[in-house]
Amino acid sequence: MGERLKNAPVYFVIGQVRFNPVPVPIRDNIEKIQEGFRRLGYTDYRPQTLQQMQIVLENGRVTERPIGPVDIFEFANAERTELFRLEPAQLSLQTVDYQTFAGFSQALAGGLEVLAGNLPLDFIERVGLRFLDAVMPREGEDVADYLHEQLLGLSALADNLTTTFSLSETLMRRGSDSILARVVIQEGRVGFPPDLEGVGMEIGARFRNFSGRLAILDNDAFYTERMRFHGVSTIPSVMETFKRLRNLIDEVFQKSVTEKAFEVWRGED
Repeated sequence: MGERLKNAPVYFVIGQVRFNPVPVPIRDNIEKIQEGFRRLGYTDYRPQTLQQMQIVLENGRVTERPIGPVDIFEFANAERTELFRLEPAQLSLQTVDYQTFAGFSQALAGGLEVLAGNLPLDFIERVGLRFLDAVMPREGEDVADYLHEQLLGLSALADNLTTTFSLSETLMRRGSDSILARVVIQEGRVGFPPDLEGVGMEIGARFRNFSGRLAILDNDAFYTERMRFHGVSTIPSVMETFKRLRNLIDEVFQKSVTEKAFEVWRGED
């Protein structure tokens, strides 16, 4: 992740900024917002309205109660490999064609500039960055060749047993930054975790075509201290936060995999 890899394992990246709710200004200014994203190259515009539901426990029964519709707006590139998703209190940039952090962060900064010029943003209360990497062993290899033993769980100790599913999850913190690192080992195909289903994009063919025993590294870093937003002048500070989160993810990733894995991903083996 810190270096450019020929066969990089990353198949999905999402960067997210959560701000003060502004549902009415979004609807009132959606044409200007759409034009701003169109100029950035995100020409596939898809608005949608979803019904929000609240889970309520009443008299010992769990019921769902509607609490009103929410407008969501997507602005994607023509290939739909990258898109911005705008909701009443957050903007996210999602991609299944991640190349470099410099390019990703530049696009995200451009999206924030569009919002800064059209919405009354008072504060940012969360900045998040999440990477999904697929460890896909080649024929004759195993996940254990790619991951450090501590991440293999009981599967590393289970003689004469085939592990069909394993999950490890660790929450770590450095100052005001946190990272939730998950490792899922399973039989099957590369896909999205349950909370990311319905992202509206298809992962790359190299990942779609794999089937077998694999591991998903899901590194979710975030910063949750409130920052006042003073227009475009605040964006560099937000991007510095993203850069710090990216370095944290990179550090965890580097410690999760073996040198054998890097040889394969560099194309040296």
